[in-house]
Amino acid sequence: MSPNNRVDSWSSPGEEITQILAGPKVTSHSWTAESVLSGTLTAKAVNTVGVIRLQNPYDHERLITKVVLYITTAGASSATMDVDVVGSSSATGDDIFDGVVLSAAARKDSGTTDAGTNGEKRPWVWDEKDGTNDWLTGKTLVNGATALVGYYHVYSIPSLP
Repeated sequence: MSPNNRVDSWSSPGEEITQILAGPKVTSHSWTAESVLSGTLTAKAVNTVGVIRLQNPYDHERLITKVVLYITTAGASSATMDVDVVGSSSATGDDIFDGVVLSAAARKDSGTTDAGTNGEKRPWVWDEKDGTNDWLTGKTLVNGATALVGYYHVYSIPSLP
């Protein structure tokens, strides 16, 4: 480069501008698009797994970056739910959402205070299909959610080797 930070080997001014705007070349990093899997929330009675029941469809481990719930019709009064990555379609936990409120139409984001008391607000490892912890499940708690209508969106990226 010359003292004016100009490279004299460009074939055109447009090529030079393109390189300046692109910034320095980085070869030690790669860009990965985030995937979104969506589904319908299933109305369930109290203490029932299955409001969300999703097995990792990929043949590789993923990191769930967040889960978003879009509740269009509320469940029962005081209805709540736990959501977690677990080892079977009938297991449950509360690391993603802990006691998330389902009794009002709303949008809930696991990366915010919507996550509840034990909701960890961080990425979660989601094992490859048929791996140890390859299910994402939601379980109703207080009062069930028999009138619930809505959707879920699971955002994830491949975990690096």
